[in-house]
Amino acid sequence: MGALPRSVVGDHGDGTIVAELPASYDATEVVSTFLSEYGGELRAKRERDSFTPLFSQRELEQALDQFLTDRQREVLETAFEAGYYDWPREISGAALADELGISQPTLSEHLTTAERKLLSLVFDQ
Repeated sequence: MGALPRSVVGDHGDGTIVAELPASYDATEVVSTFLSEYGGELRAKRERDSFTPLFSQRELEQALDQFLTDRQREVLETAFEAGYYDWPREISGAALADELGISQPTLSEHLTTAERKLLSLVFDQ
């Protein structure tokens, strides 16, 4: 449905759900679909300019520590800080590999593996 639950509380048959929607979603449509499917009533609707991230900074740090090796994280951070992910790139893969003291294929392997692990946090169920 697209909503990100922030709290779900039930008490003796009554419940409250607080959820956030990305700005691109039509809140009226999402609420209408939910109510027709599950019943209930809308008590309040608020709009904010920002969207709460999926992870707090602490949770993100824990995930990075859990999923990435120290070397993968070092290579990824160095690539980011050196402008490898900017467009146009501020540093080539060859120059970045030289800076890290590794071959280009090894650089590519570290970056691809680290990127895949991070993307799995977002896209895996």
